[in-house]
Amino acid sequence: MSNLLALAALILLPAAPLDECEACRRSKVCTPHKNQDKAELKRLAPLLASKDAGQRMSALSVVAELTEEHENAPGKDVAKVLASALADDRLEVRELAIELLVDGQHADTAVTAVVAQLKWFEKNMWSLVGSMTGPDNEHGTPEDAMQYLEASMRACRELPDDRVVKALSSLLGAYPAEMRGEPVAMAATHSLLELQTQGALEAVIKQLAKGKDTTRLRRIHMSLVRVADEKEIEKRPAFGDKVEREWTVWLRKNKRAFPAKLGKWDGVRDEG
Repeated sequence: MSNLLALAALILLPAAPLDECEACRRSKVCTPHKNQDKAELKRLAPLLASKDAGQRMSALSVVAELTEEHENAPGKDVAKVLASALADDRLEVRELAIELLVDGQHADTAVTAVVAQLKWFEKNMWSLVGSMTGPDNEHGTPEDAMQYLEASMRACRELPDDRVVKALSSLLGAYPAEMRGEPVAMAATHSLLELQTQGALEAVIKQLAKGKDTTRLRRIHMSLVRVADEKEIEKRPAFGDKVEREWTVWLRKNKRAFPAKLGKWDGVRDEG
């Protein structure tokens, strides 16, 4: 009877997730998985260096999948390969790389690489699309450049880290006024509002200053309204000529609803 009870107890125990390795720790990948990752990265190296962009993209997807066997301890080696692809010759490869990099890969490596991209965007703001596509569009079309920019802005919401908030806020403030309320700037806006620090909201609210296009400004205003709804803060500004000043006052009154800082992203997401 005792054997039957023991068997029943084992059956009722929750199964260990298949994507977690008991030997791995968040700060260290176990030796077998580390060796396996290195062997696979070596095998994939020729495809990652292929002249065909499609092959490089397929190889990057396989690289990202290596982490699935030890998601509780994403390795630096895998993340570094994905991060290096942010300098790929083709914009569509960069777009895939940044999406893979922020999806459960090594947190600090991802943050460092994404912040570097944001700073590069800001540094090259006044020739950004041309710098990305190349003089003869050898890296991609202007449409590809805008898609990569938008994907980069969206990726930031997956990295709750003060370094990301700071770099993204600075970049959003550097965008020309005519980009406010447009898809790329709105992707940055939504990411900042997802990160929800006081500084992130301040950066979004500043976009409302001295704007002339009512439609674009209303998009930004409504994104702030949705945050107020999520926080169940009933009093919020109405859209009008003084909307930037009124949202600034609103944030000052309700700042306790938002964290001052996020700290350093360690890859552990609070499910509460």
